Amino acid sequence: MTKGDAVLIKGSQSMRMEKVVKEVMAEPLRAADLLVRQEVVWTVR
Repeated sequence: MTKGDAVLIKGSQSMRMEKVVKEVMAEPLRAADLLVRQEVVWTVR
């Protein structure tokens, strides 16, 4: 991936794809603002 690329990550909610997305984000510290299901209930599963 290079700057300016758009990446589509597809997966089910049960696979917790938000965790994968957070790992490849340009700004992972902004995950709480940019991603869904970042509440503690979801992130500790």
